[in-house]
Amino acid sequence: MTAQVDVTRHHRPRVLVVDDAPVNRLVLSEALGEDYEVLLADDGPGAVRLAGGEARPDLILLDVNMPGMDGYAVCEQLKESTRTRDIPVIFVTARNEPDDEVRGFTAGAADYITWPLQLPVVQARVRTQLSCSGLIQRLDAQNRVLAERLAALADVGGEVPARLYLRALEHTRDAVMITRADSTIVAVNHAFAALTGYPESEALGRTPRLLRSGRHPPAFYKELYATLAARGRWSGELINRRRDGSLFPAVMTIAAVHDRDGELGHYVSAFSDVTMIRQVQERMDYLTWHDALTGLPNRLLLTDRLRQTLKLGQCDTRVAVAMVLDIERFGALNEALGAQVADAVLGVVASRLRRQLCTGDTLARLDGDEFAVVLAGVYDSRESAAHHARLVAGQLGAAVAEPLEIAGSVLRLGLGIGITLFPKYENDEAGEVLRRAQTARHRAGDPETGGQSIVFFDERMGESVEHRFRLEQELHHAINAGELRVYLQSQVDQDGRITGAEALLRWQHPQRGLVPPGEFIPIAECTELIVQLDRWVLGEVVALLARSAGCRPAPTLSVNVSPRMFASPGFVDELRTLLAPHPDSARRLVIELTEGVLVHDPEVVAERMAALGALGVRFSIDDFGTGYSSLTYLKRLPLHELKIDRSFILEAPHDADDAALVGLIVSVAGHLRLEVVAEGVETAVHADWLRSHPGVRRQGYLYGRPVPAGDWFGDYASGCDA
Repeated sequence: MTAQVDVTRHHRPRVLVVDDAPVNRLVLSEALGEDYEVLLADDGPGAVRLAGGEARPDLILLDVNMPGMDGYAVCEQLKESTRTRDIPVIFVTARNEPDDEVRGFTAGAADYITWPLQLPVVQARVRTQLSCSGLIQRLDAQNRVLAERLAALADVGGEVPARLYLRALEHTRDAVMITRADSTIVAVNHAFAALTGYPESEALGRTPRLLRSGRHPPAFYKELYATLAARGRWSGELINRRRDGSLFPAVMTIAAVHDRDGELGHYVSAFSDVTMIRQVQERMDYLTWHDALTGLPNRLLLTDRLRQTLKLGQCDTRVAVAMVLDIERFGALNEALGAQVADAVLGVVASRLRRQLCTGDTLARLDGDEFAVVLAGVYDSRESAAHHARLVAGQLGAAVAEPLEIAGSVLRLGLGIGITLFPKYENDEAGEVLRRAQTARHRAGDPETGGQSIVFFDERMGESVEHRFRLEQELHHAINAGELRVYLQSQVDQDGRITGAEALLRWQHPQRGLVPPGEFIPIAECTELIVQLDRWVLGEVVALLARSAGCRPAPTLSVNVSPRMFASPGFVDELRTLLAPHPDSARRLVIELTEGVLVHDPEVVAERMAALGALGVRFSIDDFGTGYSSLTYLKRLPLHELKIDRSFILEAPHDADDAALVGLIVSVAGHLRLEVVAEGVETAVHADWLRSHPGVRRQGYLYGRPVPAGDWFGDYASGCDA
């Protein structure tokens, strides 16, 4: 457990952020650090220790999904301790099912926020809870003073006159109500009358039931009185009813007052109206999901609606429709008439679009003049869905095309509309649906589409785009479906003896057979998929190294790691964990990096290479000579090997420039005591030419094509121990 604590004088409210993910802790601490003293904990036990320690936080932001002690257990333990039970807890989690929220509130949470986070909303929720907590603390302090006064009155003995109760309530600005042990109201102050509408004459002799709103079940009050009986105090938020029937949210504290003999004599209830605080929170919640200018759903709410519709469509064969629309030449309008008029135009367009849609359809504003529509209906065939989508799109365009008089001008607007039908794939996603509609919209008005303002996304829009979408979806599936394979290509010394191999990734598609890496690797490199692929390959390679430990000589395996994987914060720890059961294997693992990785933040690169080098891992520069070649990083970084790009080797026997370049690389490597591997050795001519550079190892089709790892080790097994 790691934690950052400052137990110096407490000038600002303290917020404890508890999350096992470093990036989440960073995001929240950056968002709150300007206004609050932020404490950090990465697990449940650490959070409990911090909350109960000297640097007691004023509020806790708590993740639910943590290994070991999860957020629910942390919250429950905090609520059992007298020192921490009053600290408000806000759950911050990706779990957004209703049952999750119910469980969170049952555990004692004050609020519940789900990812993806809107940081202004997080800040507003924190302010709200700290305001309520501050109110409770103030009311508690006030209650203690009142309880002391009442206890002194009770010690006088006999019935307490009303004038003495009123004296006890002097100088209290919050609404206060004093009842006997039987709940009969014996005193209220002026603030009580002003807030509830009940004058003293109507409140005295009655019970607090006169304030009940009907919004809380009997179990709520049962728990309230049980807490009072067990602890002598209750605090929280509830909905009260005024004399005129209107409702208001209130933060209330109730304290039991005992006489010197320990007998319960009175209850003191102090409460304050928190309507304004709640209105601010509700406004921030609204803006999380809605566009401030038009009041329409925003991208976040649209994405949620798309996900819901996708769930319906994936349960059967029905089809739904999504559209993206924008106003033609809106940029020119904005420049000519100004932002204020442009905003007014957007408001009118939003109203016109809304009137053309049916109940249940979603109209959202994405950004600028870009809107989106999800039609509520689901259709039995793609043909019927496309037909209805075209009709609706025509109606939307016609509505916006009506002349618009504004700021002394008559505007005639046009819409460009892109349409997609979904789900298009078995595992279609909301983001993909939206991107398809946007792609179609960008084609609206193009000469290639005949200048049409309404364009569908379909196969005619570009087979390469369609193929990319499908391949990415299938690659997601392939990672967990056992379709990936490790192939090995031999590396040999100058005498042709095998010294090791390079591990290469292949995809055995169930229908298409072996997919060439040049077809799917570039797609993966544009997404987080490449990290998942790298992680899988590294796991397989480490396992192969462990299995081949008995071979004599034991082979070295090289594996290429993508820039995205190498830059990921957890890369070093992940590889260290993989190698921990097989520490000897590290010395036979070579990580191949491209030159571009090495020049990006070289200090961090050097630190990570050193950390892995300490385990025995070695590093090679892949495709050396094609990127940012620099003698500086060759000298400073803990490198072991250079791999000459195959393009130089292929022409070196016949091209003097390539031959000179290869010679230079070999010479530099020799001075720096780096090994060299020549890629692309495909013919005997290449091999003969390389004899002029002894010590250079070779890799290429002359010595073997990439083959499945099992086959490669089968051929190599003659040198392995039985």
